[in-house]
Amino acid sequence: MTGEAFALLADYQMFPELYFSSRDVDNVNEDFLNFLKEHIDKHSFRSSLHAPFMEQDIGSADDSLQQRTYRRLQHTLDMAARLGSQRIVVHPGYGDMPDEDDFRQWLKRAGGLLKSLCQSACTLGRQIAFENIYDSTPERLYMLLDTVESECAGICFDTGHYNLFSPLPMQSWFDRLGHSILVCHIHDNDRSGDQHLAIGDGCIDYNPLIAWYNQLDIQKKPVMTLEALNRADVIKSITRIRTWGL
Repeated sequence: MTGEAFALLADYQMFPELYFSSRDVDNVNEDFLNFLKEHIDKHSFRSSLHAPFMEQDIGSADDSLQQRTYRRLQHTLDMAARLGSQRIVVHPGYGDMPDEDDFRQWLKRAGGLLKSLCQSACTLGRQIAFENIYDSTPERLYMLLDTVESECAGICFDTGHYNLFSPLPMQSWFDRLGHSILVCHIHDNDRSGDQHLAIGDGCIDYNPLIAWYNQLDIQKKPVMTLEALNRADVIKSITRIRTWGL
């Protein structure tokens, strides 16, 4: 992010979700971390952080990939603590595997390392939010949380991914996982792809999200992260979100 981008967020009283790719995490330097920290502190941002997800699979049968994924996620937690980012969004890594037995084997391989990551998050005073990607139902994320058994683990509910891959009513996701949702990624699409359109430019009905969010106690409300791709769509989305009464 540039200083101009930070200023735009400050103008609209928004906070950044910082994304680090695998290459970023492997090669991050002190000057860049100091730059980020300076701007976060300057604007009193309460930032969140998105962990790398390309070439990442913590439940892989390939030991080298599994361990490389774990090390990067541990490093991401350390950077989050350094930058003051409270919540770290993580793609679980099981992808779109269709077979439930395959998923259970993945979860068995991943379970110990996921527990270790959540323990590290607790030690650092952070929280990990596991994001729905190709999930057609909330069940695999529910099973993942049941496996890690950590007060520092929860869910990132991504509206765009939900719209693409889940045939269920949005409310059913809140009924199953609502008590564990720490972050919501909000963006739009027309179901033809993960387009990250401005809010209202796709076909998502946000009314269940609005009703669910507004009935939560203030301490239970998740971070709402707008994932628009350009300045014009950011401004358009903010204008529309302000009509929601959040």
